[in-house]
Amino acid sequence: MKRRQICFSIVFLFFSVGFPVYAAFNPLSISDSSSIREDIYYTWLTRSLDDLREEKAIIRKNEAGDYFRVSFVEYEKEFAIICNPMVENDFPEKTSGSWILYRDKETEKALRIEFYFTQSSEVYFTFKPSGTKTSIDLRIFNAYLIKDHNFSLTFRDFYTLSIPQFYTLSKNLFPWHFFTPEENLYDANIQIASQLREYQDTISFVPNRAYDENGKPSQIFDSSENLQLNTRYNVESNEILEDSDKLQLGSLGYVKWVVDGLVYPQIASYLKIQALKKVTVDTSPRSRVETLSSRETIYAALDWTRNLATAYASVQLGRDLDFFTSGTEVNHSFFSLSFDSHGKVRDSAYVKNSGYSSHILKPLLYMLALTEPERMYIAAIKDFRSDTEEGKLDIGRFRDALILLPYFDAKREFQCPVFYAGKEINLDELIANSENDFFSLVRIKTELRFYPLKKE
Repeated sequence: MKRRQICFSIVFLFFSVGFPVYAAFNPLSISDSSSIREDIYYTWLTRSLDDLREEKAIIRKNEAGDYFRVSFVEYEKEFAIICNPMVENDFPEKTSGSWILYRDKETEKALRIEFYFTQSSEVYFTFKPSGTKTSIDLRIFNAYLIKDHNFSLTFRDFYTLSIPQFYTLSKNLFPWHFFTPEENLYDANIQIASQLREYQDTISFVPNRAYDENGKPSQIFDSSENLQLNTRYNVESNEILEDSDKLQLGSLGYVKWVVDGLVYPQIASYLKIQALKKVTVDTSPRSRVETLSSRETIYAALDWTRNLATAYASVQLGRDLDFFTSGTEVNHSFFSLSFDSHGKVRDSAYVKNSGYSSHILKPLLYMLALTEPERMYIAAIKDFRSDTEEGKLDIGRFRDALILLPYFDAKREFQCPVFYAGKEINLDELIANSENDFFSLVRIKTELRFYPLKKE
């Protein structure tokens, strides 16, 4: 069948000069179905619903030799024409290179196109008709990196637009280079995660317990500091046993123990406990928070993690740094819009002295893994839990911390092991169980030289 030509003049100007379409740069080496979509334009993409119901899936090959399956799926209110590439002798519906056109069952009008350019089925572009233009979204899990950006192309132009063409049109809008992670940049995170898994059975959770600069067990806070530390995520709390054959650590002690494993190879000692309790939050005079702070330690984990990251950065640079100028705090606002697990629009921005709402944690870590490889993150958790009858506090407390190790594996799939007080927990479960919590993140440069303290 004669290929349908893209008629919009700006596209002609972009692609008729300088390079052949299929020899052009293809970011991420994405399998490109554009030639196949041109061939099936009339037989599949614009065909009636009744006709499509009679069609069986077909297999086609593009110029590069990649195989694609073209199929039809019917849903309650929509139907879809799917063009997805072969991956390891299978045709996963939503993988890198998948292209899906959705149409309305009642009117048969085109609704949107979804284009998948990574291995994740939750990271994709959406193209929607917008008058004579096309509106573009870029969704990363439950957040939008790009939302409702208009391109001066008709929606039908996107039926046959190739990946090199889309790259040329979008390269000034979309940071394609971030989405080409180099595997070796994550070696330290992968190694540390593996080691922490091996240590899980050697750690006993004891709140308010840490190891000092000499590797000796110590309390973090005394009774005068009036701090109630949590026991979370089904981690059982234990009593202090002087003759225990396990390391005894609370959640704050655990994150220090992990960072100490990076510190020790550099200075042959560990970080001092008292220095990690330095106040980093100025409260407004005569405010409710200031009044509460005078009676109770409410920023313990926030101060602890901020000082921990600053102390480690100081070790790396060989000079004392101040938290506020150390550059260790994560305060990016990547996203234009986000939703929580109930589909409710939520703020995705960083909040001073609170961090990020738990619902934005996964897309945030995905972007951090792309833009800041060779980093792990320590999260101080601001929770509103209470043991009172009301069950919820109106002013949150920072009482816990955990380790986050985001990376992309050999298949460029996103992974993020999470470790709380010596135990690995699932990131999705963490988010689901922390619906009202906030997470304040600091960054730690990871190294392959990781030697955490062992119980003698």
